[in-house]
Order: sequence, then structure tokens, then C-alpha cells
Amino acid sequence: MKVLRKSRPAFTGRDIAPEIYIPLVNSLYQEGRTLIVGYFATASSIVLTYWKTGNLLLLACALAFSLVAVGRALDMRAYAKVRATVKSSESARRWEIRYGIGAASSLAILGLWCYFGLTRTSDPFVSLVSFTATIAYVIGITGRNFGTSRLVVAQIMSVAVPMIAGLLRMGEPFHLAFALLLPCFMSRSHSFASGYAPIFSTP
Repeated sequence: MKVLRKSRPAFTGRDIAPEIYIPLVNSLYQEGRTLIVGYFATASSIVLTYWKTGNLLLLACALAFSLVAVGRALDMRAYAKVRATVKSSESARRWEIRYGIGAASSLAILGLWCYFGLTRTSDPFVSLVSFTATIAYVIGITGRNFGTSRLVVAQIMSVAVPMIAGLLRMGEPFHLAFALLLPCFMSRSHSFASGYAPIFSTP
């Protein structure tokens, strides 16, 4: 006996009417000050781990994260200037892609920070700070990207892969166990975002 499952259709900007999709993209570029404060706190945390260990890989993560932060701040400023001219889904989608690239880059750097903290240092403080700050950053993904689950997927994959790789490379039973549990935590963000998708989809 075969059980047929009805799969949920892929959720893209094309599934949403422009009058709904464009405000969703607008929401990605709002609260720029909150984003900058988050960047500052996270970059400072990375610098703190470098200061304690002197590991240049951690310094590289801090510099890369700061450069992405500047780029995203400039991108938000650029969008604010042209926001009134974004009238079509095609135009809004281009800005969504730009946002996604910046966001995924940020999370990838945080994932590498966690990876280096586990595999290139033996300082438990670095592991504690990197994982705590990164998970705190991941929590905010759903709130800002609640209407676009594909952005959530891109960001989760960017951060989860290096984090899991670092845990697996440690090779210890408890690290391996947490590497198996981490995707469960990360998937919750995607589940929340996916839950909003039908609300915005056009019938």
C-alpha cells in the first residue's frame, strides 16, 4: 500500500502578488540600526576571541565580518534611496537577492569562526563565545526573513555546514552527538519561516 504525500510547493517571489511581495522586500531593509548594532556586538565578540588567543584566523574572521557589515550598510542605504521606484516584482527580486548574498556571507563567516574556534584553538572560551553569539544571530533570521523561506534556507546552510564540520572534526562522542542535534535546532528557523509562506501566497 502506497502512501501518497502532498508536497508543499516551492515558495518564491513569483507566488506572491506584487503589492504583497514588494512590502516584504521592503521589510528586509528596515531597522538598519538594529542590524548595525548586531553587527557591532558580533564583530566585537570575534575580536575578543582573537585578543584572548592571538589566532590570526580569528582576526581574519573579524575583518571579513566587518567588511560585509559595511557592505550591507551601504546596500541598505542604497535601497532607501530607490525604495520609492521599486514598483515591480522583478525589481524587488533583484534587491532580495542582494540582501540574501550579504546575509548568507555574514552567516558563513560566523560558521567559519565557530569552525576555527573548535579546530584551531584549544580555548573553551572561544568555543563558548563563538557558538553562543552565532546561535543568537541565527535566532534573528526568522524575525527579519519571515516571509521569504528561501533566504532562511540559504543563511542556515551557510552557517550550519562549517559549524557541523567543526564538531565532526573534533571526533569526540559528545561533539559528534551535538553535530547530529544541531540541524534540528537550525531547522526550526526554516519551519517558522515556511509556516508563514502560505499566508502570503496568492491562490
